[in-house]
Amino acid sequence: MWSSLEIAKLIVSGLVPLTVALLGIWVGRLAKRLEDVQWRNQKLIEKRILIVDKLAPDLNDLFCYYAWVGRWKEQSPADVIERKRRLDHTVHINRPFLTTTCMETYSTFMDQLFVTYAAPGQDARLRTTLTSIYGDRVKDYGGRWEPSWNARFTGDFASRADLDALYHNLMNQLADQLGVERNGR
Repeated sequence: MWSSLEIAKLIVSGLVPLTVALLGIWVGRLAKRLEDVQWRNQKLIEKRILIVDKLAPDLNDLFCYYAWVGRWKEQSPADVIERKRRLDHTVHINRPFLTTTCMETYSTFMDQLFVTYAAPGQDARLRTTLTSIYGDRVKDYGGRWEPSWNARFTGDFASRADLDALYHNLMNQLADQLGVERNGR
């Protein structure tokens, strides 16, 4: 006859491998879940890199146009409107991949640059002036200026400091989408 101590030893010796096996299955599933999360995050970062690569040049060109720096003289008002459309298209079709804060920062930046929905069928108007201490858009433009472009300007504008802050805030938000450390701003 078996004593209760021998039965307990037998049960414990049988439970140890079973417990180890169940623990191994649980750890394996947990590792697989972590691997899946890591893979999804990697793919999201790759998608966001593509988005930022597409947005950054046009955002910089808009910033330059409004700040009267860089290649602003090479851009017509029609070019600026086309950039806005291209940016809006890219941002809005990729909305699921960008954070709410990034989307809000983008909207704030664009609202500072453009008056939209002014009239049905009308293009957005540019929140800037034709002339400033930095230049004259009509005279300095490298191509042929269309007189109809004059009506695309509102005459109001953000200060250079405000524009700089908005632009850098947006660029920092885009960097945050990639997990990139901010560069001093």
